[in-house]
Amino acid sequence: KYFPVVQNEVYENHLEVSEPSDLVDYIFSMAYMSHVDPSHRSRMHDYFVSKKGADGFLTIPQVYGIFIAMK
Repeated sequence: KYFPVVQNEVYENHLEVSEPSDLVDYIFSMAYMSHVDPSHRSRMHDYFVSKKGADGFLTIPQVYGIFIAMK
């Protein structure tokens, strides 16, 4: 029922977005966003602009991994 050895292998990555409008377009192109009022686009854009770093990029972290369980 239990594994005496469990490892967690993590792969860290990130996406750098230079144009917040491209990110907003991408988000609103997703099927699950079809119910969101398009008037929220400008507010979302402004939010992403406010999150851009000094380097001019909005950094979106992506962390993936796998658990390896061994007997």
